[in-house]
Amino acid sequence: MICGKIFKIYLVSSYAAIGGFIFGYHTGVISGILPMPEFNHMICSDTIIYDEPSNYLIVLIVGILLLGCFVGSLIGGQTGDRFSRKYSIFVFAIIFTIGAAIQTAAQKLAMILVGRFLAGILQFSFSLFSLRRICL
Repeated sequence: MICGKIFKIYLVSSYAAIGGFIFGYHTGVISGILPMPEFNHMICSDTIIYDEPSNYLIVLIVGILLLGCFVGSLIGGQTGDRFSRKYSIFVFAIIFTIGAAIQTAAQKLAMILVGRFLAGILQFSFSLFSLRRICL
C-alpha cells in the first residue's frame, strides 16, 4: 500500500516536471531564434530598426505564449468537464498541431504570434488534463 502511494507521488511529480520542461523549452527555443539575422530579416523586417528587433517586439513574441496559457487555463477545465478529458485532449492536440504548423510556415510576424498563442493554449490545458487524470 505504501509502495503504491510513493509511486503515485513520483508519477505526479514527473508530470509536473515535464510540464515545467515544456514551458521552459518553448520559451528557451524562441530566445535562440530571436537573435538570428534570418529571422529578423524575414519576420520582423517591418518592425526592426538597425537590424535588431525592439524590446517590445521581443516581449510580444515571448509573452504571447503565456497569454495562450492563460486562455488555456480558463477554457481547459470547462472543456474537460463538458466534453470529457479524452476528446478535449484530442481537440487541443489538433489546435497545437495547427499552431506548430503556423509557426513553422511563418512568413510574417502575425503568423508567429498566432502560432505561439495556439501552442500556449495547449500547453496549459494538456498539463491540466494529465495531472487531473493521475490525481483523481
